[in-house]
Amino acid sequence: MTNPNNAVRVSSRNGGRGSVYEANAWAQLYNNGILSGNGVTPDTGMTIQLGGTTACPDVVIATNASGYKIALDIVDTATVTVAKPSSNKRITAIVAYTNDLAVASTESNITGNPASCGLIAVNGTTSANPVDPTDAQIRTAITSDGGTGSSAAYAVIATILLTSSTTSVTSGIITRRPAVSGMIDIFYPVGSYYETSNTSFDPNVSWGGTWTEDTGGKVLVAKDSGTFATVGNTGGEETHTLTTQEMPSHNHQAQVANVSGYAGADGLPSGTGQAPDMHYSSVTKNTGGGDAHNNLQPYIVVKRWHRTA
Repeated sequence: MTNPNNAVRVSSRNGGRGSVYEANAWAQLYNNGILSGNGVTPDTGMTIQLGGTTACPDVVIATNASGYKIALDIVDTATVTVAKPSSNKRITAIVAYTNDLAVASTESNITGNPASCGLIAVNGTTSANPVDPTDAQIRTAITSDGGTGSSAAYAVIATILLTSSTTSVTSGIITRRPAVSGMIDIFYPVGSYYETSNTSFDPNVSWGGTWTEDTGGKVLVAKDSGTFATVGNTGGEETHTLTTQEMPSHNHQAQVANVSGYAGADGLPSGTGQAPDMHYSSVTKNTGGGDAHNNLQPYIVVKRWHRTA
C-alpha cells in the first residue's frame, strides 16, 4: 500500500475497532473528509503536501461501503504527486484509506497500523466539464494500490482541478473537504455568533457553512421586553449630544446687591418729592461647551462572525 512516511495510521485497542483516540462514537456525527489539521497545501510543481505530527495530527473521517465511519490520523508530513490530463480537464481526489476496521486481540496497545493504511491520488474522468471521482473509481484505485477496495474505509481529503496546461498545483485549484458540518451544526448552528482575536481566522474556510463578519461595531444584548423585544434590532450611539428636554429640570439662583436711590433732604430722591421707580435685572453667565459625550462602556475589540447558513 502507498503510505508515504507511514503518515496515515489507525490506532487500535484490544478487542475493539480501529480508532483515533477511540473516536468512533463521535466520528459517526461527521461527513467524510478532513476534520482538523492543515489539510492539503501546494508543495512544488505537481506535488501537494499533507502534514501533521504525532502530538497534533491531521484527523480525517473515513467511511466504508456499509456507511461505518472511522477516524484516521495523519501523523507525519506526506507528499503526493498528481498528474495533469493529456487533454481537457480532470478532477483528482486525494484519498486516505484503511482496511483495518477490526483488530485482533494480539494488537492491543499498539500505536497505530500504518501497514493497513494508504494515501493516494485518484483521477476522475477526463472531460470538458469534469466531475469528482466516483465511489467506484476510488474503490478500484484502492484495490490497485494493494488495499481491499470493496470494504476499505476512505476519506476524500481534497480535490484538485487539473487541466492539460497545469504546470504546478496552486491553492486556487485545491478544494478542501472539511468534515466539520456535523460538528458545526451541533456547536454553532445557523444563527450563532463566534468571536476571536485571531485576525486571519475565517470560519467559512476552516469550518464550512456560511459566515458573515460583523463590522458594525455593536455589542450584543439578550432579548427582553421594550427596546430589546425583537431579535436583530439595532440601536444606540457611540456619542450623544443632550437636547434641552433630556437635561434634568433645574434652575439657577442669582444674587442682587441692595441699591439705594439718590436721597435728598427728605430722604427721597432730590427734586422728585417721591420714591424712585427702580427696576433691577440679572443674568447668569453661560458655561459648558455643548459637545457630545462618550457613551462607551469598557470594551475590547474582537472579530465576530455570524453564521447565516
